[in-house]
Amino acid sequence: MNIKDFSALLKAKAAELNDFRHRKLPVLVGRTAKDHFQENFRQGGFVDGSLHPWQEAQRRKKGGKRASTKYGTLLSGRNHLFSSIKYIPGDSSVTVTNDVEYAALH
Repeated sequence: MNIKDFSALLKAKAAELNDFRHRKLPVLVGRTAKDHFQENFRQGGFVDGSLHPWQEAQRRKKGGKRASTKYGTLLSGRNHLFSSIKYIPGDSSVTVTNDVEYAALH
């Protein structure tokens, strides 16, 4: 391999790396973040190394026979908060969002 071949190879790899950083990496990071947040919902707490459970919901503390008592904290039969987690990949960035109006309270 001579210096011209090496230079061409280096430019091609730089272009691949640039494409990865600007287009592919934001999608991978966004998907990973969404999966992580949804796993928190499934486990009922923050899953960062080990499980740190969320505080028990008031409706579950009261007990009773209502349908809502069988769902975990921040969960419901329709899973609005869980299923509305989205990610928006951008140029070298990603935004994870939830457009449910009460999401900021949690």
